[in-house]
Amino acid sequence: MSGQLTRVSVVAALALVVILGWSAAAEALTLGQRVVASATVRVRAEPTLNGTLLARRAVGSLGTIVEGPVAADGVTWWWVDYEGSPDGWTGADNLRNVYFPPAESAGGWRTLVGLNKTPTNAQRTSLQTLAGVDWTTLKLAWDYSQSFGKPSDVLVIRNGYVVGEWGSRSARGLASISKSLTGVAATKLFDLSSQGSTPVRIGSGDPVARFLPAGWADGDANKAAITVWDLLAMRSGLQPHDEPFVANYQSLVLNRPTVAPRMQQWAYASLPVDLLSIVIQRASGQTVRDLFNQRVGAPIGMAPLIWSSFGDYSRASSGASASARDLGRLGYLMLNKGVWGAGNATQRILPAGPADRLANASTCSMPLSFAATPGSPFPIDPESRHFYGGLWWSNRSGQALGETVPRDAFYAHGYMEKLLVVVPSYNLVVVRNGSAPAALPAFRREFMRLVMAAMTAEPVTHDQPSARSFSIVDGDSSEAIPGCEVIKGGSVVNLAFLPTRNLRIQANLSGVTAGSVAFSQSGTANAEQVDSEAPYWLPRPSNASDSTWQPSPGTQSVTATAFALTGGLGVRGGSAALSFDVRDNPSAW
Repeated sequence: MSGQLTRVSVVAALALVVILGWSAAAEALTLGQRVVASATVRVRAEPTLNGTLLARRAVGSLGTIVEGPVAADGVTWWWVDYEGSPDGWTGADNLRNVYFPPAESAGGWRTLVGLNKTPTNAQRTSLQTLAGVDWTTLKLAWDYSQSFGKPSDVLVIRNGYVVGEWGSRSARGLASISKSLTGVAATKLFDLSSQGSTPVRIGSGDPVARFLPAGWADGDANKAAITVWDLLAMRSGLQPHDEPFVANYQSLVLNRPTVAPRMQQWAYASLPVDLLSIVIQRASGQTVRDLFNQRVGAPIGMAPLIWSSFGDYSRASSGASASARDLGRLGYLMLNKGVWGAGNATQRILPAGPADRLANASTCSMPLSFAATPGSPFPIDPESRHFYGGLWWSNRSGQALGETVPRDAFYAHGYMEKLLVVVPSYNLVVVRNGSAPAALPAFRREFMRLVMAAMTAEPVTHDQPSARSFSIVDGDSSEAIPGCEVIKGGSVVNLAFLPTRNLRIQANLSGVTAGSVAFSQSGTANAEQVDSEAPYWLPRPSNASDSTWQPSPGTQSVTATAFALTGGLGVRGGSAALSFDVRDNPSAW
């Protein structure tokens, strides 16, 4: 992939912005607003033109305003929490409110190239300058998608523009992408319940037996302990079953025995999701289909989903159908952290950070063994349990979508290699739906490699070293604990389930080489440390007295700041902060 856009291309981009209706005039910005860079922006450590330059970000970089405004040097400054580090102060003249597409009946997505069309020279220029995409390279992903001999649809959206669209705009079956839609519906249900807007209260930690027919858990203590989140996370301990179209399926779902206690076995299967469908309907009074369509789909302009049933309930595991354009809307909602709107007016459709809840929910320290599901047509890597969240998948370890795809990417995945991929650091949504190949685990990695190869504008160039994320490291092996490669805010680390208590926190960096990292941590005796040796750890194992991290149960907060020189000296770079919950309880998650 090539580097940043040239000065000439940026000028051309701004001219095209005016032509296409993206006004260069200053917009009303507010705290909490989702914003996008309308030109290459300079991110500074202080709100002044002389502030330390942390990074340059390309047109289309996404973020959320979290502080400001501050007026200095004739500029209005906002602190922007960008997708990917570092965050910092940005001048308002280079920020615009995020674009949201109207419903298809009102015009739909803005496009830079038509369906199944080859772009003109002028369109190729727009694709480069407004979206940072080389269309000729992007088409290779489409060629790969259709090379298996059966119809497929591909839709690629960058910076809010359709930059590639092939196949049809008809609704197709989504197979197991339906599971991810069900995860979204469940998240919306929890939110409605917290507001007192459901017939009964329901949360992710509630026992599912509360919402199922009387006697469901009789005689099975393992069943009685299963929570709603256990169904979302595929860790219920119910005997795996992945054939949702068999006869008498509703009876099978309600009478499946357990083969393991909750939180001890991970098995990818349809049955727990269809049991979740029953739970959702009995708690909300609506089918999963109606809950999703009314509370999520309609507000973002999706056509009502076709969704098949088993017995009285939506087939939550595999029954939904949607067009690529409508599925792209859901990806765009997740990309924008559950917010949707038009112009300056936005509304929260999902609770803040839906991807962190559903795709990046930490499995750190969970004692999960892998169990294959008999009869499943869906080939599963045993390591999947380390990058699966709550009915969504993540690329946090680089295994799922491959090393060419950023670690912040997350996705929904269905049989016949159906995909909805969201890459926040590239302001990118990718949809692929097809009827082949039936089972090719490497498909998603090759397909996404080709998509990423077409991205010609990097999302960020660092001018200073920057801390970007944290890992929990096994102090005996010096390797990240599986599932702990990227710890997200709100994660749970249960010391009782860790493979060792000889632990370290590792700060992961991006940008130019750092000389040192300064750590600040609450909740431990070793509260501050500067580490001048990569990899950067808290604590640095220099002697027996400070070689382990032994946090007390409770909320822990860690901040890591990169510096250009050793010893915490030189130019200060970007910081990353994290709050998470530490537990030490072998009987509960």
